[in-house]
Amino acid sequence: MCRGDVMKTPPHLRLVDADRLKVQIQFEPRDMWIGLFWRVTRDVPAPASIVHLYVCLIPCFPLHLTWLRDGDATAARKAGVP
Repeated sequence: MCRGDVMKTPPHLRLVDADRLKVQIQFEPRDMWIGLFWRVTRDVPAPASIVHLYVCLIPCFPLHLTWLRDGDATAARKAGVP
């Protein structure tokens, strides 16, 4: 996934969908890499942050883990956080 396309969600299979944790397998043809990538966003009500962790063991099929740190999960959902 081109990291500039943050809000576009590629085809995925959601494995876990809890208030603070989401785990999904994505199909993204632009992800021709093997490894680990993470980013932290602070676009939820303070003092929360969202951590995105991508684990790509098979090119084009990253495992995407998203979790909310130190914040209100209900407020994050109202803010439209994926």
